[in-house]
Amino acid sequence: MSKIASRLIAEVAACHARLIEVIERLNDADFRAVAGPTAPSILFHVWHVARWNDLDQARLSDGPQRWIAEGLGPAWGLGDIALGDDDSGTGMRSDGVARLAPSAPDLIAYATGAFAAFESALGTLPPDSPAFMDAALTALVHDNRHLGMIEALIGAAGRAGSATN
Repeated sequence: MSKIASRLIAEVAACHARLIEVIERLNDADFRAVAGPTAPSILFHVWHVARWNDLDQARLSDGPQRWIAEGLGPAWGLGDIALGDDDSGTGMRSDGVARLAPSAPDLIAYATGAFAAFESALGTLPPDSPAFMDAALTALVHDNRHLGMIEALIGAAGRAGSATN
């Protein structure tokens, strides 16, 4: 594997590790707090990033999405609401976002598994393939964007995040 491909995989994994590390330190109120009526909670950002990693790992590996295989939508009380594009939260209405309420440990477990599956699937692709570059770069941009939003919400609540340790 090329140095660039190895670096991309390492950076994706580092983003995921920072995301999990920072949310594991939150209390339930911080995890669920909203800054305004249309600003999603940290819980939403984590779920959304995990959903995209779950979707992408399934696309890359032709494997199942954990979200579907484990019936997490119905298990988390979301079986009757529109979850946006590909059931990922993209384009999801604020009233649906407000109903997203898995326990923090359940969501962290889902995110950790989705991230690991994505990183594994990424590692199986030829590093010079368009699919590898697209998946790696998209994950880096998207996941770090949401990590930044999580950091901002943590900072607005007066708590330290990964950038302020």
